[in-house]
Amino acid sequence: MSKSCAAVVFFALASACLGQQLTVQTMIATNITSTGATLNGYYAPAAATQSCQFNVEAGGGVSKAVPATSLTPVASSNLAVFSAQIIGLNPGQSVGYYAACGGNTAPQSAAFITPAMIAPEFSVNSILAAAAPARSGISPGELVTIGGQYLATTTATASAAANLPSSLAGTSVTFAGMPGAILSAAPGTITVQAPFTLSPGSYAPVVVAVDYGNGQILSSTVMVTVQSSNIGVFGYTDISGITDLSQPNQVLHPTSCGWCMTVWSTGNGPVTGWSSTGYPAPVNPLASSTIPPTATVVTGNGALSAQVLWSVLAPGQVGVWQTNIKLPPGIPTGTPVFVQLSLPDGDSVSVSITIATQ
Repeated sequence: MSKSCAAVVFFALASACLGQQLTVQTMIATNITSTGATLNGYYAPAAATQSCQFNVEAGGGVSKAVPATSLTPVASSNLAVFSAQIIGLNPGQSVGYYAACGGNTAPQSAAFITPAMIAPEFSVNSILAAAAPARSGISPGELVTIGGQYLATTTATASAAANLPSSLAGTSVTFAGMPGAILSAAPGTITVQAPFTLSPGSYAPVVVAVDYGNGQILSSTVMVTVQSSNIGVFGYTDISGITDLSQPNQVLHPTSCGWCMTVWSTGNGPVTGWSSTGYPAPVNPLASSTIPPTATVVTGNGALSAQVLWSVLAPGQVGVWQTNIKLPPGIPTGTPVFVQLSLPDGDSVSVSITIATQ
């Protein structure tokens, strides 16, 4: 019958177990992947009817019990082995594990394991505008998302109102060798601002790097087209920025400006007087679109030209454009109409609004 075994110090080999307690001599990890491994414990087979388990001290607190039936003698040896599959670990992050046998809760042996590091994976089709519609390609200064696998070891978000870092939680992205500014990073998605200094009409090699703490590993290079603009819309409001016109049952009311609204977007194209990737846009002077977009209201009766009051990088924000539009008279009220923004290179986007009935 088992007797209690005096507690041993973690990561020290136990030698004081009495009675029928199993004394683990050593442990070996095999079949190491990015998230797990096979753990093997070797013991002097004093009592092969007892159960053992592995406990992992990090990586989600994984614990794996091994029944007595898996205790297998090792050929030509005075030892026997028990094994278990451990999953749920984090790539590249070293964890400690120990074995306990025969009902003894104290660790009898201990070791470290470092799951394999895997290179980040993504494709050109997963590099998209961070706003709707999520179209492929990039433009200078645009906020884009990169989707894939193994893009980060954890999930982290930077402050959108502060200077964005070139590396976040160990993840970084370069475009044609120039660092992007990271807004958020997660194993499956990165949101990053492309450098303002990219050249439209060219191809930019994109590389994601992940630092596992004990070494950095790079993705394969993915070539992406750099466009003059690649507009995507985050939202649109009244001129005050209070009423979200994209929500159901919201209508545009007149103000001292008239029928005025604001479109919040990214990827609008070149700006004048600003090229600082990752920095909030200035207030004075404003960073204006080099060539402002044109605006058109499309109704069931045809199209009406609208006035673009200004198109600037939104002051205090990173990678967000603010376009203020004054709508013309004669728009039908109480029914949805489309407001289309058209950029100099032919890129365009439309949003739907409803004018309040007077």
